[in-house]
Amino acid sequence: MRLSDAIAMGRVFIEKPEAMDYCRCAIGMAMASLEGSQLPSHRQALKEAFEAWPFMVKFVPVPEKLVRVSGGWRNRKPQAIEYWISTLFFRVQEGKLTLEELCDWVRSVEPSEEYASEEAPAAAIHSLEVRS
Repeated sequence: MRLSDAIAMGRVFIEKPEAMDYCRCAIGMAMASLEGSQLPSHRQALKEAFEAWPFMVKFVPVPEKLVRVSGGWRNRKPQAIEYWISTLFFRVQEGKLTLEELCDWVRSVEPSEEYASEEAPAAAIHSLEVRS
């Protein structure tokens, strides 16, 4: 399943979305759509999300949607897709973007279905354990 579709479908499983919690943010929504319910651990949610959508480690430029609603981001260096999803979800929580706009952005950077399951570099998966 494409990440953008998983986020859109997973919103029904998250009662109280929260940008500061990988179990209840956009990535948590995506994982909930695969699991059928909210995951209990943010570490588990993020690790499983990178396993399901390893392309999230790819660095991409600042999303124009973020520049449009927040300003000041134009000169930021490229970051991992996962970082931008989290940052955009903060703007959803603030009411500056809709979840549909976030999903549209994810669609613009995610690979086609046939390439969505390519393996992430082992170093990227390892870094999850360090960050958590």
